[in-house]
Amino acid sequence: MLKKVLIALVISIPLIIVGIAIYVSEVVFNTDNLCGENLLFESYSPNNDYKVLILERNCGATTDFSTLVTAQIPNSDSKTEIFLADDDHGVTPHGRGRSTRVETEWLAEDSLAIYHHPNARIYFSETKWNDLKIIYLGRVYYKSH
Repeated sequence: MLKKVLIALVISIPLIIVGIAIYVSEVVFNTDNLCGENLLFESYSPNNDYKVLILERNCGATTDFSTLVTAQIPNSDSKTEIFLADDDHGVTPHGRGRSTRVETEWLAEDSLAIYHHPNARIYFSETKWNDLKIIYLGRVYYKSH
């Protein structure tokens, strides 16, 4: 009987530890659940095939605000992150809100330009999403005092 209890403990304790480790890593390292997003701007392609959102992302007191650009098919809940940048600790001026200034312009039905300050810290920048071509152009914005 004691042997069965010991075997059960030897098997169950590591499983419990692994389960706790997975749970803690999801809570600590999965920042998607911890970040708030504020809509700054939205626009549609000339033929209304695509919708682009510019969002201010706030992940809490220990991180800078960042600017996120997402693309989606209109009337779809699924959006894809195509650009993320921040002001690199105050190096670039802010747009609306407290995140680095980013602007978008439709160049054609399937072509989007994203403008950002040349000194913005860029985390990622996709150049294509579905049939949408995306180009990035530096634009100097001046800080307002």
